Amino acid sequence: MGIVQPQWNTRINKNHIEGNLAKATGILYNPPMQNDTIAAVATPPGAGGIGVVRVSGTEAFDLVLPLFRQIGGRTDLPPSHLLTYGHIVDPATEEIVDEVLVAFMCAPRTYTREHVVEIQGHGGPLVLQRILRLVLAQGARMANTDRGRSAPGDAAATGTRF
Repeated sequence: MGIVQPQWNTRINKNHIEGNLAKATGILYNPPMQNDTIAAVATPPGAGGIGVVRVSGTEAFDLVLPLFRQIGGRTDLPPSHLLTYGHIVDPATEEIVDEVLVAFMCAPRTYTREHVVEIQGHGGPLVLQRILRLVLAQGARMANTDRGRSAPGDAAATGTRF
């Protein structure tokens, strides 16, 4: 008896297929997320050439835009999934914290299927912690995994996926 190939009906929608996969495997493709915005350092601890602070959630863009100064004074939202050069500044003092590349990624084309911002700066732990503190001060919650949601920084630290 040969291997039976599944007959795919091209009219079956994606949600139907994902629903059946979830039932068969017990794994949810995109479990319901909390309605908050999380942030964390997404690179391993220690000094490195580049460090990433990742912000994920419905308010990710609103929280990061006030901290980001694009070259040339532009204030609009950069195109999705493209790196944009600029600086992260402390909004209280307008002090430049770091020279960065920032990617604003629109949902649902992200790992979390939410809006995601990746701030790629210099890899020293002090600079990354300062950027993270600024994002948290804007209203993001520090990411963790104790509520069933993968955190932006967990990929490097624990091997879980963002």
